[in-house]
Amino acid sequence: MLMALLSFALALQVSAGAPDQCELHVFPTEKITVATSLGNGLLLGAFAGRDQPKDIFLRDLPKETQISAVATIPDLASSLGYSSVTVVPETTSYDVKAAKKTTARLTGSQATCYAELVFTDVVYSSNGLNGRHIGSMSVLRRFDSGRLISVSQMGGAGKLSLYPSPRAEDQPTARNELVGAFRESIQNAIRRFAKIKT
Repeated sequence: MLMALLSFALALQVSAGAPDQCELHVFPTEKITVATSLGNGLLLGAFAGRDQPKDIFLRDLPKETQISAVATIPDLASSLGYSSVTVVPETTSYDVKAAKKTTARLTGSQATCYAELVFTDVVYSSNGLNGRHIGSMSVLRRFDSGRLISVSQMGGAGKLSLYPSPRAEDQPTARNELVGAFRESIQNAIRRFAKIKT
């Protein structure tokens, strides 16, 4: 797993060495919250004959996929107020209290332009009024010249229409929808909550 993540990090390096290149270190999570208005009955039906719902979510939205979702946001750099950005995968997970408490960097990077996106929870919600959504809870930590300048606790959601599907032939499409909705949740969170200086 570690080697896979390291290979993935190299694949994500773009415009390496550019003077205005910024690093965004992404910390994925294995915390999954499932909230349905009718309990987990409908969810268990969709996953009939398979693992428990939280295990399914961890399989369909693993750490690598969470990171790739961030890396493939089209306007990621401009949304963060950067001219360009390199996504750097991390393996350690942090809860929201730990992510907000420390003022030091969570990595050993010495990059001048540096930020951290710490996922603290992935939330699946389903109810009769609003339908199904996948949400991301995260903490965005921005640094300037080694000093922590802002901490933004963020949350966003993306809409689901197919996932989770009980039909085996629909599951690949449903998983793609899940990843796209998770990416949308991150985009919405950054737009709403990130404290970007313009």
